[in-house]
Amino acid sequence: MARRTCANAFVAFICIPLFLCGAESAMSADQATSAPLAFDASRGGGVFGPTIAVDPGFDYYKEHPLPDICRAIRQQGFTAAQLIWTGVTATTSTVLRKYADAMRAADVTPVLRIYPPTDLQLYQDHPEWRQLMLGGADGKFDWRTYLCPNKPEFVKAYCDRVEDIMRDGGFDAIQLAEVWWEQWGGPEETPGKPRAAYACVCDACVKKFRRISGADARDMLTSVSSRWYWRKPENAALYSRWVDFRVQTIQEFAEAIISAARRGHAGANISITYLADARVEADASREYQGIDLNRMVVELKPDIITLEDSWQDWCQPELKPDFVADYARAYRDRIKRLNPGICIMSHADIGSSPASKRSPQWIHAFAVETVKNGFGAPSFYEWSISTLK
Repeated sequence: MARRTCANAFVAFICIPLFLCGAESAMSADQATSAPLAFDASRGGGVFGPTIAVDPGFDYYKEHPLPDICRAIRQQGFTAAQLIWTGVTATTSTVLRKYADAMRAADVTPVLRIYPPTDLQLYQDHPEWRQLMLGGADGKFDWRTYLCPNKPEFVKAYCDRVEDIMRDGGFDAIQLAEVWWEQWGGPEETPGKPRAAYACVCDACVKKFRRISGADARDMLTSVSSRWYWRKPENAALYSRWVDFRVQTIQEFAEAIISAARRGHAGANISITYLADARVEADASREYQGIDLNRMVVELKPDIITLEDSWQDWCQPELKPDFVADYARAYRDRIKRLNPGICIMSHADIGSSPASKRSPQWIHAFAVETVKNGFGAPSFYEWSISTLK
């Protein structure tokens, strides 16, 4: 108990000045960039402390000395850096190991951050593994390249790659970021008008669902005249089976990845993101994207669950750092009941668009609000496109 008491005292020490001075106006930009970030230090920092994403594929990192970047990240109060891998050819295992070693030299814990089932190299090499979206696209949506986790050959190839990278880089943790199906909003924009990027309805998915339900998934989701059409009241149970089917696929896929990561590094911590939908449409992530918070926490047993801010939140230019309180009310107690020992992290996008680019003062205020609302630590995306660099 003494250690926890001391840790809580440390958190209070770094948080109280910010509370008293008042949110974003508490400090100058220079002060905010060099001041420590609030977090619950009872777990000792590292992967459980303030975390920043770093994408080695971005040009910024090719133009600046890596040791200087790593030192700056540590000086800004981050104890971990999530190194992003999406299968981009240039971000090889060797490159990731170089970044991991440089982070360790700066006293920053390296974490591998992946976006399953996105893998650009496998997408290019194996078109037969691509997802099929309702609009006919072959798994390409925005920057994501989706392959189908209902195709065993893909799952094995992907997991083999994860295992190798974890082993080569000696990563202390892995984060499964956005392990989901597209797309938010469900299968249709309006009755009879399919949502083009909704997935997956490839032959493997259709065949597997037909085997357990007897229904044709494509007809069910797109044909108003079909006897299986999902909006018909008599098909509510059938559509529920489809939702369950998608959730089950994601759960099995995530479990396979976690097993692969642990084969690569047995002691690695496991982190998973959940799309925080509380301020948009509570618990809709399960239906729309196949991610079930309760099942993730209970069955996958991650060391860390990260509540990722929804795009509907981070796209707001006037978003206040205390928005995380809404996430705490919706999820904190629920998660703790399911897994009392889990670390809950917040997440804020601080640069993906001009609207989401936050000041250093905002970033520090968000960290304070994170701890104030009972979470372990804040995490952010992404260093080179933020105001911190």
